[in-house]
Amino acid sequence: MFFRFISACAVLISMAAAPAAAQMIGGDITLRDQNREGDLRVIAGDFTYTGRLGGDLSVIGGDITVDAVIGGSASIVGGNVELSGETGRGLHVASGVAEIDASIGGDADIAAGVIRVRGAVVGDLKAAGAVVTVGETAHIGGRLHGAGERLSIAGRVEGGARIRAEEVTVSGVIRGDIDAEANSFTIAPGGRIEGALRLRGAAAPVIAEGAEVTGEIDYAYADVFRHARGMRDINVRIPFMPSIRALSVPITFSAFLLGLLACLVAPRGVARIASEFRRRPFASGVVGLAVFAFSPVLLVALVVLLAITVIGVFLIPVLVIGWPLMLFLSFAFGGVAVGDLIFNRRPETPLGLGLRAVSLLVVLVAVAALGVSPFLGFTAGLILMCIGLGAWIFAMGKRNGAAASEPAPAPAAA
Repeated sequence: MFFRFISACAVLISMAAAPAAAQMIGGDITLRDQNREGDLRVIAGDFTYTGRLGGDLSVIGGDITVDAVIGGSASIVGGNVELSGETGRGLHVASGVAEIDASIGGDADIAAGVIRVRGAVVGDLKAAGAVVTVGETAHIGGRLHGAGERLSIAGRVEGGARIRAEEVTVSGVIRGDIDAEANSFTIAPGGRIEGALRLRGAAAPVIAEGAEVTGEIDYAYADVFRHARGMRDINVRIPFMPSIRALSVPITFSAFLLGLLACLVAPRGVARIASEFRRRPFASGVVGLAVFAFSPVLLVALVVLLAITVIGVFLIPVLVIGWPLMLFLSFAFGGVAVGDLIFNRRPETPLGLGLRAVSLLVVLVAVAALGVSPFLGFTAGLILMCIGLGAWIFAMGKRNGAAASEPAPAPAAA
């Protein structure tokens, strides 16, 4: 219920911040058979949309499936992206896997691990990925800019191509000149290049029987292949929505509720964290930053150790999910510690719940206000999180040390 409440508040705040466009933040969001006007901006775990949208679509999520007629452009960041239907203007995608069956009314910019384009693109197609496939049903009205490990072109390209790939196979039709760098360039049976081919790579192009190049072939040996040079041709512009200013409100509200809950459940522990930061403010930040910086290495080591045991395998998801929650709780603890330093003039006496809540809210609101500048907001949030994490570690160490040094209780007298 708590996280659903936070998500609902985030949706309302985001929509109020930008009334011209509907904005949604939540877990899994499914919108079927829609008929919407205006823009739609979504941050979700998984997102599904079918129907019609009159304006632009901007989505950040996990698995994203869109089968719709979109009047504007589509900008999508996700794990797996499946897009069908059509867009009135361009397409921008950054994902792990991108399956594009839609008709794109402008240019398409795609960066992904695996890219499969089977629809029509009115303008240029810019695609960068490990595996890039332009399917048999694809029709590119402009120029193809392709960069990656393996590039396969089975469809039709009207404006020529610029290619940087380890392996290239052409079984479709390319009208116009091709400028390519590739260690392996094959024109398969049925493949046709209606223009000149300029190739730099480890081997001359292989032209199968039934394939054709109508223009001049210019080949030169290239000792070193660097397909990353072609990445500069790929311009993937993803507008992150909602804005940092809109997101700062639900983040601040969530951190405040989490810190207030900690003060209610474990007031002594929270007071100990605030006390440790007051005693060692610089050391708290440094220790927190060091633990945060080395956390990827520690997490990988723990995952490997857990993976070698049967029970440990089931604990890996808990570790992966628990660590981000621990960092967010450290952010709230940082607000408590800094607030205590500012508002508590008598360190030997812990603040009451009311003043503790007010001091936490003031610190978090101040950090949220810095979010007007993304750099300042991110830096302030990182510092606050590191302070909370370091003070938390010191407080746990002190508690364990105190518990070990406490004498055992005397036996009751007979």
